Amino acid sequence: PSPSPSPSPTPSPSPLPPGTHLVPASCAGASPHDGALARYTDFVATLTTLELYVDGSRTARVVHSAGGAAGGVGKEEAAAAAAALAHRFALELSNANAGVRDASRAGLRELSQLLGRSVCSLLMEHREAAVLPLLTGSLRLLPLVTQVATCEALTYCILEQPSGASPAPRLVPLDAPLLALLDQALALAEAPDDGPRDPREQAAAAPGGGSLANEPASLRGRMLGRHVRGVPLPVRQRVVAIELLAAALSYDALKGPPHLALRHRMIGCFFKSLTVRHEEVVAVARDALAAVISQSKLQKELLQSSLRPILLNLADYRKLSVPLLQGLSRLLSLLSNFFNLTLGEKLLEHLRRWTDPEALAKAKTFRPGDDVKIPCAILSLFHLLPPAPDKFLTELVSVSLSLEAVLPGSTALGRHWSPHREALVPYLNRHAKETVSHLLDRITLPADAATKERREDVAKAFRYLLSLVRYKHAAEVRDELARQWQPLLQRTLEAARSTTERQVAAQLRYQGVALVHGLCKLKPDWLPSCPDVLQALVQIWSSQERLAAEEQAAMPLEQVREFKVIAKCFVSCLRHQAKALGDEIGDGHIELLFLMLSIFSHHTLVAYDFLKLFYLEEVATGYSVAQRVACLRYFLRFFQSSRTAREDRVQALQLIALPMLCASFAKGEGEAVLSKEVIATIVHRLLGGDMLASYDEALRIELLRLATLLIEHVPEQLVDHRKELIKFSWNHLKSEDTQSKQCAYVNVCRFIQVYDTPPKIILQVYVALLRTFQPDARALVKRALDILTPALPSRLPAGDHKYPTWIKWTKKIVVEEGHSLPQLIHIWQLVVRHPALFYSSSAQFVPQMVNSLNRIGLSPNCSTDNRRLAIDLAQLIISWEMQRIEAASLPTTRPASTGPA
Repeated sequence: PSPSPSPSPTPSPSPLPPGTHLVPASCAGASPHDGALARYTDFVATLTTLELYVDGSRTARVVHSAGGAAGGVGKEEAAAAAAALAHRFALELSNANAGVRDASRAGLRELSQLLGRSVCSLLMEHREAAVLPLLTGSLRLLPLVTQVATCEALTYCILEQPSGASPAPRLVPLDAPLLALLDQALALAEAPDDGPRDPREQAAAAPGGGSLANEPASLRGRMLGRHVRGVPLPVRQRVVAIELLAAALSYDALKGPPHLALRHRMIGCFFKSLTVRHEEVVAVARDALAAVISQSKLQKELLQSSLRPILLNLADYRKLSVPLLQGLSRLLSLLSNFFNLTLGEKLLEHLRRWTDPEALAKAKTFRPGDDVKIPCAILSLFHLLPPAPDKFLTELVSVSLSLEAVLPGSTALGRHWSPHREALVPYLNRHAKETVSHLLDRITLPADAATKERREDVAKAFRYLLSLVRYKHAAEVRDELARQWQPLLQRTLEAARSTTERQVAAQLRYQGVALVHGLCKLKPDWLPSCPDVLQALVQIWSSQERLAAEEQAAMPLEQVREFKVIAKCFVSCLRHQAKALGDEIGDGHIELLFLMLSIFSHHTLVAYDFLKLFYLEEVATGYSVAQRVACLRYFLRFFQSSRTAREDRVQALQLIALPMLCASFAKGEGEAVLSKEVIATIVHRLLGGDMLASYDEALRIELLRLATLLIEHVPEQLVDHRKELIKFSWNHLKSEDTQSKQCAYVNVCRFIQVYDTPPKIILQVYVALLRTFQPDARALVKRALDILTPALPSRLPAGDHKYPTWIKWTKKIVVEEGHSLPQLIHIWQLVVRHPALFYSSSAQFVPQMVNSLNRIGLSPNCSTDNRRLAIDLAQLIISWEMQRIEAASLPTTRPASTGPA
């Protein structure tokens, strides 16, 4: 049916007969660019209605878009509706709007599924009206958007035809009109992209604007389209022309003598399009050429004639361009067997010219940036050539290093990375075995050839190999180096031990360590599987003397970081083993864990914060109970060994034992980790025994922290060891070292809190802490008092006395030694932190508090902390008074003497 005039909107449209709504009223009389959305919406609605028609078990109703309804429809009306819908879809295949064309194809696909027929059979019924008119007329005379639409429609129709020889007539026969149109499409595909070729656009761009200049800007820009499907319209024109040519190659008749010349021209067009600058054209040409090659073998004469323009440009380095080389890359990916090694030799010859920037500058034929882009494009071709590593590998590595040397910022030792190296990675991956062997040979540095130039060459080769190992896309090279770990050891770590020259040995050693670390970083399972490599690293760590900071300042930064790199290798190995082995970790794992502790005992210019975080976060909290038990048992043996340095014992306590115990107690796993045997060993061998006299102050402090931690969390298991514990801590109360002494006080206070202790000892400790107000011991004294003070009411009760003994001593020190402001501040801070404990005896302290406010907080030069304390004291006095008033108002009150004065 033909479109009817668009009706004016009415409040209640009258019902229409079946099938009338299949031609949208909104599309009647509209231009090809209007009503695209309305068409698509009506198409979808009509497909839904047609689905009801086809289903014979259901009664269908045709609903008008404005709300009207019609009665039931029979099969004859359904067939008529399907035919009308197919006719509309066929006509819209060549619509100027890309969205309408897409909707038409989708509609034909859905319609064919509903009717159980092919798209080709649907289109054959409307071939005279919708398909054959596309073959008439000249394609070049049409506007660009119409050219694109026509080519897309014909391509779709050709692809929907059944393949192979078929007796049925073809939807698009290969006759004179199609051949003429293919010839025109071939001219469009081969034409240079030199601006718009649309007559209407040229008229609009001319002075006066032509007829198109009077149209709305949205129509000129969006509908006529400088862009179609996201690409410029001239580019889209070339794309659809190539797609039409590729679809036409499915005709078997094109392979015959009458049309063979046209077929060769079409294939040559595909070859030529591989070198254009537009990726969309290149992509469709590559796909078309790949389809041709997969269907039949190309003749040698055809290949030679198609490749001759490209190969002629390759003969002269001044004619090279990035699109040309990219096109050659695509050709090599499709026809690698057609090319021989001569092409590689020619490319190498061109590469050497780029190592001389002055000669290139004199040529004046290249654009800015081509001095990097063109060599990279050449290097990226070699992995597509026939394999010949012996012929090209050495030259390519040398040329790439020479190209890097002329880049800005390059040094005599080479670069860590470059775009030339990235372009060569596919070739190096393809020949990974030869690449690794070649680079390992180049980093070998004999003692008799250790000249400056030779060391620089070795450094360049080392950085080259190291960059490949670290590069995520060089997996083949990295895997091959992992397999060749024995040559790696021989040429680096073992060679360093055999040479007598210190500088050469340091360079070789660092090279081996850095390469191992590069493998560990991306292959964490490799080092645990190579015990020989791990043992070589352990020997370096154990045998090499720690260098002083003065000596490190004169060394290269890379070699200064040698032990840090080894530590990272160890950490990677330990992480993998902890996950892989689980609870079955052996002594080797734990030995490595304790071996790294020695790095913290020496001064160095390198920070090892990552290692401390590994101990404190991953080892202490991440290890399982069984792993922690194994580590603690090894720690006891490590601590008691006579070969263990005192500094290492301190680090073992700080970074392994104490953090592990704290994490275990926080998780409620203390009893599972600490057995009676372990506790007995700690008490009798670490806190006592013959080794006690050899401890220095740092070790004593850590042992006091250990004892305090055990008393706090596992007091029941230490009941039988109370005598040894109090003896160990009491002896340290007389230490001359302030920190050791205050740690002992913290330990004793924790002991008093947990176990029954003679009142004389408790009072002695309390008074000593009250009189210790020196700034250097403030933190530990505060912690000790906060532990001891809450336990005093139960440990030193008042008994028959009005006030407890500890209250009397507190007031006595305030009265007798209150002239010392630091002493007074120290005691008032204790009272402020524990107001409830001193409330019953507040009358003993309020007068002194009031009198001391001026001294503490109102003097001109008092600190912020003192002012804050004065405010806290005033607030405390008010709080105690309010508490007393509230208590006095209750029926049963306490004696007035116990409240504030």
